[in-house]
Amino acid sequence: MIRLKYYSISLALLTFFSLLPTAPVHALTQLEITLNDLGFSSGSKSIEITRASCLARELFLTGTSSYSKLTLQEINEVTASPNYKLPLDAVEGVNINLTCQYAYFVRDGIIKKYFPVSSGKPGHETKPGTFKIWYQFNGWWESTLYPGSMMYRPKYFDKNRALHGLKSDASVHAYPASHGCVRTKVKMMDYLWKNLLKSDSVRVYGKYQWK
Repeated sequence: MIRLKYYSISLALLTFFSLLPTAPVHALTQLEITLNDLGFSSGSKSIEITRASCLARELFLTGTSSYSKLTLQEINEVTASPNYKLPLDAVEGVNINLTCQYAYFVRDGIIKKYFPVSSGKPGHETKPGTFKIWYQFNGWWESTLYPGSMMYRPKYFDKNRALHGLKSDASVHAYPASHGCVRTKVKMMDYLWKNLLKSDSVRVYGKYQWK
Protein backbone atom coordinates (compact mmCIF):
# COMPACT_ATOMS: atom_id res chain seq x y z
CA MET A 1 0.00 0.00 0.00
CA ILE A 2 2.83 2.36 0.94
CA ARG A 3 4.73 1.49 -2.27
CA LEU A 4 1.63 2.15 -4.37
CA LYS A 5 1.13 5.54 -2.69
CA TYR A 6 4.81 6.47 -3.27
CA TYR A 7 4.50 5.45 -6.93
CA SER A 8 1.36 7.56 -7.35
CA ILE A 9 3.04 10.65 -5.87
CA SER A 10 6.13 10.18 -8.07
CA LEU A 11 3.97 9.82 -11.17
CA ALA A 12 2.05 12.96 -10.25
CA LEU A 13 5.26 14.96 -9.79
CA LEU A 14 6.67 13.67 -13.09
CA THR A 15 3.47 14.70 -14.88
CA PHE A 16 3.55 18.12 -13.23
CA PHE A 17 7.15 18.88 -14.23
CA SER A 18 6.58 17.62 -17.76
CA LEU A 19 3.83 20.20 -18.18
CA LEU A 20 6.03 23.11 -17.06
CA PRO A 21 7.31 25.40 -19.86
CA THR A 22 10.85 24.62 -20.99
CA ALA A 23 13.36 26.86 -19.19
CA PRO A 24 15.13 29.35 -21.46
CA VAL A 25 18.79 28.73 -22.24
CA HIS A 26 20.99 30.71 -19.86
CA ALA A 27 22.41 33.84 -21.53
CA LEU A 28 26.04 32.82 -20.92
CA THR A 29 25.39 29.37 -22.37
CA GLN A 30 23.68 30.93 -25.39
CA LEU A 31 26.66 33.27 -25.81
CA GLU A 32 29.08 30.34 -25.84
CA ILE A 33 26.91 28.49 -28.37
CA THR A 34 26.70 31.60 -30.57
CA LEU A 35 30.46 32.16 -30.52
CA ASN A 36 31.14 28.52 -31.33
CA ASP A 37 28.64 28.67 -34.21
CA LEU A 38 30.47 31.73 -35.57
CA GLY A 39 33.77 29.84 -35.54
CA PHE A 40 35.35 31.04 -32.30
CA SER A 41 36.88 28.45 -30.00
CA SER A 42 35.93 30.43 -26.93
CA GLY A 43 35.94 27.63 -24.38
CA SER A 44 33.89 27.90 -21.22
CA LYS A 45 36.15 30.27 -19.27
CA SER A 46 34.63 33.70 -18.75
CA ILE A 47 37.74 35.58 -19.88
CA GLU A 48 38.00 33.50 -23.08
CA ILE A 49 34.38 34.26 -23.87
CA THR A 50 35.06 37.96 -23.23
CA ARG A 51 37.96 38.22 -25.67
CA ALA A 52 36.04 36.29 -28.35
CA SER A 53 33.02 38.54 -27.78
CA CYS A 54 35.23 41.58 -28.29
CA LEU A 55 36.32 40.53 -31.78
CA ALA A 56 32.84 39.22 -32.65
CA ARG A 57 31.44 42.65 -31.84
CA GLU A 58 33.90 44.30 -34.25
CA LEU A 59 33.25 41.91 -37.12
CA PHE A 60 29.57 41.03 -36.74
CA LEU A 61 28.02 44.15 -35.23
CA THR A 62 29.10 47.79 -35.00
CA GLY A 63 32.65 47.60 -36.28
CA THR A 64 34.11 48.63 -32.92
CA SER A 65 35.81 46.51 -30.27
CA SER A 66 34.87 46.51 -26.61
CA TYR A 67 36.47 44.16 -24.07
CA SER A 68 33.26 42.79 -22.59
CA LYS A 69 30.86 39.92 -23.21
CA LEU A 70 28.16 40.28 -25.82
CA THR A 71 24.87 41.35 -24.29
CA LEU A 72 21.71 39.28 -24.77
CA GLN A 73 20.49 41.80 -27.34
CA GLU A 74 23.79 41.57 -29.24
CA ILE A 75 23.63 37.76 -29.14
CA ASN A 76 20.19 37.93 -30.73
CA GLU A 77 21.44 40.38 -33.38
CA VAL A 78 24.36 38.12 -34.32
CA THR A 79 22.13 35.04 -34.38
CA ALA A 80 19.60 36.80 -36.63
CA SER A 81 22.24 37.89 -39.14
CA PRO A 82 25.44 35.83 -38.73
CA ASN A 83 27.47 37.59 -41.42
CA TYR A 84 30.73 39.30 -40.54
CA LYS A 85 31.83 42.68 -41.84
CA LEU A 86 35.41 42.36 -43.03
CA PRO A 87 37.14 45.68 -42.22
CA LEU A 88 38.30 47.66 -45.24
CA ASP A 89 41.88 47.66 -43.91
CA ALA A 90 41.97 43.92 -43.22
CA VAL A 91 44.90 42.18 -44.92
CA GLU A 92 45.47 38.85 -46.58
CA GLY A 93 47.17 37.00 -43.78
CA VAL A 94 46.89 37.60 -40.04
CA ASN A 95 44.99 40.49 -38.45
CA ILE A 96 45.76 40.95 -34.75
CA ASN A 97 43.36 42.94 -32.57
CA LEU A 98 45.32 44.18 -29.53
CA THR A 99 42.16 45.40 -27.79
CA CYS A 100 40.61 41.95 -27.83
CA GLN A 101 43.82 39.88 -27.71
CA TYR A 102 42.28 37.89 -30.54
CA ALA A 103 43.21 37.52 -34.19
CA TYR A 104 41.82 36.22 -37.47
CA PHE A 105 43.35 34.74 -40.59
CA VAL A 106 42.13 35.89 -44.00
CA ARG A 107 42.55 34.09 -47.31
CA ASP A 108 40.97 35.32 -50.55
CA GLY A 109 38.96 37.92 -48.64
CA ILE A 110 37.38 35.32 -46.35
CA ILE A 111 38.06 34.77 -42.66
CA LYS A 112 39.24 31.18 -42.29
CA LYS A 113 40.24 31.07 -38.62
CA TYR A 114 39.82 33.00 -35.37
CA PHE A 115 42.37 32.47 -32.64
CA PRO A 116 43.48 33.92 -29.26
CA VAL A 117 46.81 35.73 -28.88
CA SER A 118 48.84 37.44 -26.20
CA SER A 119 50.84 40.50 -27.26
CA GLY A 120 53.57 42.61 -25.62
CA LYS A 121 53.15 43.71 -22.01
CA PRO A 122 53.70 47.32 -20.80
CA GLY A 123 57.21 48.44 -21.64
CA HIS A 124 57.40 45.82 -24.41
CA GLU A 125 54.30 46.70 -26.40
CA THR A 126 53.69 45.11 -29.78
CA LYS A 127 53.72 47.99 -32.26
CA PRO A 128 50.61 48.52 -34.43
CA GLY A 129 51.13 48.55 -38.17
CA THR A 130 51.09 46.35 -41.24
CA PHE A 131 54.15 44.18 -41.79
CA LYS A 132 55.59 41.46 -43.99
CA ILE A 133 57.08 38.23 -42.72
CA TRP A 134 60.81 38.56 -43.21
CA TYR A 135 62.02 35.37 -41.53
CA GLN A 136 60.52 32.12 -40.30
CA PHE A 137 61.81 28.91 -38.73
CA ASN A 138 60.12 25.53 -38.92
CA GLY A 139 60.74 24.18 -35.43
CA TRP A 140 61.76 25.32 -31.95
CA TRP A 141 63.83 28.50 -31.95
CA GLU A 142 65.61 29.99 -28.95
CA SER A 143 65.24 33.74 -28.54
CA THR A 144 68.49 35.64 -29.02
CA LEU A 145 67.23 38.46 -26.77
CA TYR A 146 65.92 36.22 -23.99
CA PRO A 147 68.08 33.05 -23.76
CA GLY A 148 66.11 30.04 -22.61
CA SER A 149 62.87 31.31 -24.14
CA MET A 150 61.83 28.80 -26.76
CA MET A 151 59.50 29.81 -29.59
CA TYR A 152 57.56 27.32 -31.71
CA ARG A 153 57.63 27.85 -35.47
CA PRO A 154 58.20 31.62 -35.23
CA LYS A 155 57.27 33.90 -38.09
CA TYR A 156 59.10 37.24 -37.68
CA PHE A 157 57.18 40.27 -38.93
CA ASP A 158 58.59 43.37 -37.17
CA LYS A 159 62.34 43.28 -36.51
CA ASN A 160 62.72 40.91 -33.54
CA ARG A 161 58.99 40.45 -33.00
CA ALA A 162 57.45 37.18 -34.13
CA LEU A 163 54.17 35.33 -34.13
CA HIS A 164 54.90 32.01 -32.42
CA GLY A 165 53.77 29.22 -30.12
CA LEU A 166 55.15 28.25 -26.72
CA LYS A 167 55.71 25.02 -24.80
CA SER A 168 52.54 25.68 -22.82
CA ASP A 169 49.33 27.04 -24.33
CA ALA A 170 48.57 28.42 -20.85
CA SER A 171 51.09 31.18 -21.61
CA VAL A 172 48.74 32.56 -24.25
CA HIS A 173 47.14 34.79 -21.63
CA ALA A 174 43.98 36.83 -22.25
CA TYR A 175 46.05 39.98 -21.72
CA PRO A 176 49.40 41.30 -23.04
CA ALA A 177 52.14 39.23 -21.40
CA SER A 178 55.04 38.83 -23.85
CA HIS A 179 58.24 40.80 -24.46
CA GLY A 180 56.81 42.14 -27.73
CA CYS A 181 56.10 39.00 -29.71
CA VAL A 182 52.60 37.71 -30.37
CA ARG A 183 51.95 34.36 -28.74
CA THR A 184 49.37 31.87 -29.91
CA LYS A 185 48.63 28.20 -29.36
CA VAL A 186 50.78 25.42 -30.80
CA LYS A 187 48.01 23.94 -32.96
CA MET A 188 47.31 27.38 -34.40
CA MET A 189 50.97 27.80 -35.34
CA ASP A 190 50.81 24.42 -37.08
CA TYR A 191 47.83 25.73 -39.08
CA LEU A 192 49.54 29.04 -39.85
CA TRP A 193 52.75 27.34 -40.92
CA LYS A 194 50.78 25.55 -43.62
CA ASN A 195 48.61 28.49 -44.63
CA LEU A 196 50.36 31.81 -43.82
CA LEU A 197 52.77 32.59 -46.66
CA LYS A 198 55.80 34.87 -46.55
CA SER A 199 54.07 36.99 -49.17
CA ASP A 200 51.15 37.55 -46.76
CA SER A 201 50.87 40.42 -44.31
CA VAL A 202 50.57 40.71 -40.54
CA ARG A 203 48.35 43.59 -39.46
CA VAL A 204 48.46 44.71 -35.82
CA TYR A 205 45.87 47.23 -34.65
CA GLY A 206 43.96 48.50 -31.61
CA LYS A 207 45.13 49.03 -28.05
CA TYR A 208 44.57 46.94 -24.95
CA GLN A 209 42.84 48.87 -22.17
CA TRP A 210 44.24 47.95 -18.75
CA LYS A 211 41.65 48.17 -15.99
